[in-house]
Amino acid sequence: MCRCSSRSNTCAATHRPSAPPAWRWICRPGGAPFDRLAGALAAAGQPTNGAQLRDPPDGLAVAVRQLARARGARILVFIDQFEELFTLAAGDAVAFCEAAAA
Repeated sequence: MCRCSSRSNTCAATHRPSAPPAWRWICRPGGAPFDRLAGALAAAGQPTNGAQLRDPPDGLAVAVRQLARARGARILVFIDQFEELFTLAAGDAVAFCEAAAA
């Protein structure tokens, strides 16, 4: 039985255990969402930086596709604590949402 007290715990309990250990990355936007995501992608083996993910608008999509090709698998980008975009990084919120939707 899994007892979860938050959405983050629910996602961790239901999705992360089924992924191989080498594929478990967590990204929380914080005050610098593009830099945080770039760090998560770099830890996964896709070196990049926040500026490359932000501009061009499809920079995030390109980086994730390159990682997927390198790994020979699909990649799920899960952003934990998504509301931080609007509370801690309001200046990047729209650009980050557009990049994630590209």
